[in-house]
Amino acid sequence: KLPPNLLTFDFNSNTKAYGISKLPKYLKWLNVSGTGISSVSDIKCETSDKNFPNLLYFNASSSNIESLSGISSRFPVLTDLHCSSTKLEGDLPSLPSSLKNVSLSSNNIDSIQGSLPTDLETMTISLNGLSTMPRIPDNCKSLTVDGKRQTGPEPDKEVTYQNPLENWSISSGEGKSLTFLSLNNIETFPQNIHNLTALKDIRSNNVSINGSLPIMPETLEYAYFNGCGLTSLAGFTNNENLRTVHVSNNFLTSLAPLEKSRETIHDLIVSFNDLEDNSEADFSVFTNSMYRLDVGYNKLKKFTSPE
Repeated sequence: KLPPNLLTFDFNSNTKAYGISKLPKYLKWLNVSGTGISSVSDIKCETSDKNFPNLLYFNASSSNIESLSGISSRFPVLTDLHCSSTKLEGDLPSLPSSLKNVSLSSNNIDSIQGSLPTDLETMTISLNGLSTMPRIPDNCKSLTVDGKRQTGPEPDKEVTYQNPLENWSISSGEGKSLTFLSLNNIETFPQNIHNLTALKDIRSNNVSINGSLPIMPETLEYAYFNGCGLTSLAGFTNNENLRTVHVSNNFLTSLAPLEKSRETIHDLIVSFNDLEDNSEADFSVFTNSMYRLDVGYNKLKKFTSPE
């Protein structure tokens, strides 16, 4: 029997363990990653209802967890949930309202039932099968929903995506505190990204925009849009505080939309584009405090450095 006042219990990598019972009711931190446990109901407290009234942290990554059904009652005050690389699939049930940090990457989750926890601050749910996302809570600061492009076998070579997110649209007033968003390698760029009025950092590499960059939040400072099929950076026209802009492997012919951020951009990568006109070769309009500039593999005939 475990000590009754035990607060932390690390049981990870016991691959032949399929359940744990009579854990102390004061437990606050529990790690069962890499075990054979398949359900939260297989983890039992010494209380009469088997629930954990004080548990704050739960890690079951790389375990055999197949379902999170009942997690809200089993762990009613949970703040940190980590269940990446498990056997979770289908619909994700409603999560404990107390959650602040969630990691659910590399599963087969198709949808999220109900609303996300109101106190949620960070969420990573990359490499699943999501077609859309619920409303981003007001307190959420960081959201990572990266996908992966996959090509099927011959002869059809059908292209599919993990986390295609093809139906994702961001509503007005949503994600009021979101400052970081990563959605690399998803199928479709979300609609109305400008509604994220606190966003500072966006990672959207290899997302098929195939045209003009949509209007960006004016708060943006760090932007990564490599390999997106961009023909114009018009979405940056109103941005005055950009610091990092990476837009290589596109079809850009002009950097004019960066005009309002020329004094703030310190890291600019525009390689593998179609910059050709002499006006596009004059980088003297940018700050001389720039520490990285890459204009390789364009069609420039001359170059003037930042001054």
